[in-house]
Amino acid sequence: DVSGHGIGAALLMSTARALLRAFTAGEAPPAEVVTRLNRFLSDDVETGRFMTLFYGEVNLRDRTLSYVRAGHNEPVIYRRAKDVFEELAEGGIALAMMDDFEFEATGPVVLEKGDMLFLYTDGIVEAMSPAREPFGIVRIEDILRSGRDLPAKEIVERVRSAVRLHTGTARREDDLPLVVAKITG
Repeated sequence: DVSGHGIGAALLMSTARALLRAFTAGEAPPAEVVTRLNRFLSDDVETGRFMTLFYGEVNLRDRTLSYVRAGHNEPVIYRRAKDVFEELAEGGIALAMMDDFEFEATGPVVLEKGDMLFLYTDGIVEAMSPAREPFGIVRIEDILRSGRDLPAKEIVERVRSAVRLHTGTARREDDLPLVVAKITG
């Protein structure tokens, strides 16, 4: 998620995307990938501009997640077997804030059958109603819990619809990117 809007934000996002694709082409671990990305972006980004990122690698064989959270909103895991939510709160600063910051990976986090990983940006939780009430994480958790048997794509649509209903005629300041990943099989 890039700070600001417009052409500058779009250029930063496309640069970061290209660099991330290049850095992940090898066998570098998550912390090294994000640390390198930060160094490159810090050299080229104008002062005051930054980007948040969640970079995760899932080992399908072991059903584990290792990740680096660079200033991004805390992803949530819905633990179906226990009917609880777990925030992935460990993390570092946003990208392009400090060029010499060394990011560290967290994990592996074990993912069980039935678990659901939810990634989102501040555009979701900070979406304001006409009465200036934020959408918040509790509404998201309610949607995840009630939709736990639905396909991930339908859960995504339910979250987006709920945000649109919540904001009503209020102008949304941000986009609504989100990812739902369900652990099956």
